[in-house]
Order: sequence, then structure tokens, then C-alpha cells
Amino acid sequence: MLDISLELKPAAQDAGAESSEMTLLSCLKKFTQPEKTTYKCGKCEKSSNDATKQFSIRKLPPVLCFQLKRFEVGAASSNKIDHAVKFGATLNMAPFSSVVARKGAYRDPGPDSMYEYDLLAVVNHDSQTMDNGHYTNFARCQDRWYKFDDAK
Repeated sequence: MLDISLELKPAAQDAGAESSEMTLLSCLKKFTQPEKTTYKCGKCEKSSNDATKQFSIRKLPPVLCFQLKRFEVGAASSNKIDHAVKFGATLNMAPFSSVVARKGAYRDPGPDSMYEYDLLAVVNHDSQTMDNGHYTNFARCQDRWYKFDDAK
């Protein structure tokens, strides 16, 4: 199992970005996009500003779990990000795997079925604070969806 925490800053807060629909796929793209970074050589002490780093998944596990970071925490308070996030019943993780993400080095990525995930459950937190709230869960068993709510 792999648990991935995804930033959930509304697109309007990104520098120069216009407001747009937020999806699980767009959050994953943002999480895995190359970032400019600097590094210093340990031998010659030279610095370089031409480096990039990028997150990719070398080996996909049988189970993937995504946590959406819905709270922005400040020094004195926290704010919940209530922006809707759309997601599908299936997800192809091929674009986020190390085999596909490497540019210039061709390797057979294998069949698409290696990268396909089916949605099994969604957990919802209903509260404006991190300290309390109510949780509900939607889970799929075979082809039927069930709602779990401990308050009912």
C-alpha cells in the first residue's frame, strides 16, 4: 500500500493561474511535475541553478490511498479548503510511474492493466476544523456502493 498526500490549493491561489476545475488527476500532475532546485557539489563547492527534481513512483503497489490536504494551517488558525475535487471510478497511474516519466530512455512500460486502479472507497470529513467533525464512508463491494455513517 502507498499513501500519497496531495496539496489541495485552489487553482486561483496559484501564481498567475485562473480558476479551473480541480481533479484528482490535476492534483497528481502538480505533485509529480518537475521542480527547479539548486544543489552544491560536495567536492568543488560549486552551486548550480540548472537542476530539477521530480517525484515518480518506481513500483506501483496493489493498493493506493490518496489523502487530500484540505486544511491550510497558519500560526494562529487553520482554514478548510472546501473546493470540490472530481475523480473517476478508475485511474491510470502510468504517467506517474518512473518507467513512463523518464525522458529519453525508452523502456517498455508494460500493459495498461499494470497501471489501472479501481476506486473502492471514499472517506468524507464533515467539519470546518481539524479538531472535530463527523466521518462518513462510501465503499464498493462488487458492483454495489454502500454508505457508512455511524451517526445513523
